[in-house]
Amino acid sequence: MNRLPIKTPLGKLIPLETFHYFDGPKLFSCSNTAGQKYLVFWLGDEKDQDRWLYVPISETRLQLARSGGISLRNVCAQPEDGVLWLINLTFDSDEPTKVDAITPDQLLLSDLPAENSYLTFETQTLPVVEETTSLRAERAWREIIDLALNPEGERRNEIAANTLGKALVNTQELLESVLFAVSGYKSKKGRPPTSLQEKAQLRAVGVFASSFGMRLQSKEIADIFGFTGLGLAIESLIKLINAGADRDRLKSLLTELGGRVAARYAILLNSLAGSSTDLKVKWASPKYPGRTEINEITWEDASRTVDILLTTMEEFTETFQIPCRLDGVDVHRKTFDLVNLETNERLSGRVLDSFIEAAKVAAAKVPARYIATIEQHQEVSEVTGETKEKYSLVMLKEP
Repeated sequence: MNRLPIKTPLGKLIPLETFHYFDGPKLFSCSNTAGQKYLVFWLGDEKDQDRWLYVPISETRLQLARSGGISLRNVCAQPEDGVLWLINLTFDSDEPTKVDAITPDQLLLSDLPAENSYLTFETQTLPVVEETTSLRAERAWREIIDLALNPEGERRNEIAANTLGKALVNTQELLESVLFAVSGYKSKKGRPPTSLQEKAQLRAVGVFASSFGMRLQSKEIADIFGFTGLGLAIESLIKLINAGADRDRLKSLLTELGGRVAARYAILLNSLAGSSTDLKVKWASPKYPGRTEINEITWEDASRTVDILLTTMEEFTETFQIPCRLDGVDVHRKTFDLVNLETNERLSGRVLDSFIEAAKVAAAKVPARYIATIEQHQEVSEVTGETKEKYSLVMLKEP
């Protein structure tokens, strides 16, 4: 590196990183012993000396400049403390160095970088996680999920709050629906117990550098064998991710898990595709010491998988029977309204064409008690990404 000025008000300088090199460093960063950083610009040579501009800069602004968050012209024109250092470094090392403290308005326009000059280096702005995923699982005795979100074009460890919020909410709701499904509650036939809802809960416990990393852990502590209820759901989710955009594998898995899981998975993937964000999932469990499952979903793959899910959603239908109180049947609109006597939830929907004649008889007796056969399926709005459960009345019989 070209020699640095010595015995100046800038202190003893140590080179840090070179950003542009041509016959020697022309744009680089350095720091003095006290920790003050400078972004250094070569302004050219004249006669027997090189002209340099030293811009005092904080770590925060250096990170922004390094990653393209602020232009190089703004770095020079708007120094944080309002002061720049203009240094004339002679080629003869025995000649004294000329150092002048100046304000931005004293700079020549020709000395300023071009208006569209930006650096574009990937820049780490979050701490590196100290515990590996598997070590954290063993120490906390909980399920650990590390979500690494990588928005397209982002060079710092930053993410839109909306993108992060959707990713966290959608992941939580997806895992909850998977846990309900593997526990026998994939339809409205019965309401999942509160204890099961508790087992599904995740807790955010830290952020880390990996694009934007968020560490989550299960609220539930594993039993003596390392087992948690949520762990079973995570294993099923990993299988879904591994299926990618394979229609047959997706159909096989979601036939077992149900339409609610299919809809929640579509919502998560749709949010990734909509924000052009890749997702890496690391999972470790106390059940499998030292093991970490790593899976990735690119936003392009997410988009392809969503298309498959939306076109096959009708195939993931659950049929169940419930004791009910039938409160209304509109044979003209082919709609029904009833109360599930097991859960006290009200269900409404359409009457299947194959049952409409029998429904006319039931309509004359409302309110009345029956055993109802219901079909439940999910619908995902391609516009809003929201999911809605829809019901069809298949049959009624006397209790």
